[in-house]
Amino acid sequence: VSLVIWFEYLKLGILDVIYSLKSGEYITSSDGSFLRMNITTEPIRNKKQITGILGYLKENSSCRGKVRLRNYVIAKTQLNTSLRISDVLPLKVSDIMHLSGNFRRYINLKEDKTGHRQRIAINDPLKVTFRMYIKEMGLEYDDFLFPGQSKSKPVTLHKF
Repeated sequence: VSLVIWFEYLKLGILDVIYSLKSGEYITSSDGSFLRMNITTEPIRNKKQITGILGYLKENSSCRGKVRLRNYVIAKTQLNTSLRISDVLPLKVSDIMHLSGNFRRYINLKEDKTGHRQRIAINDPLKVTFRMYIKEMGLEYDDFLFPGQSKSKPVTLHKF
């Protein structure tokens, strides 16, 4: 699958499409036209493509600065934890850090879709990204990691 097609998905805010798109499904691209996919997709395993997607989100996306950074951190979180977007968006800073400012070893959560309890390790590269992001966004311990327009609610899938 070409990176151009994946970038179209990213503009639509559909990062987990790599797991859910079915063969022959139509989707709407950013310009309103329809794309027909005649493939069955699987997770991206090519590190160059993953690096390309993350680089696009971090540097070249048409979003403004903090929104671009937020989208990059959401994508990196999904890639490093294998969590669905519905499980990533409601995370709070307190889910990944202690009040002391040290990172937790694991994210403990109940999956939205399945209801299963998960305990997911936070790796060092993700900790570095989280630390930079929290500082840049000025987030506090009780804030949502990915706040919406109101800091009292997480960003919605539609806004993402």
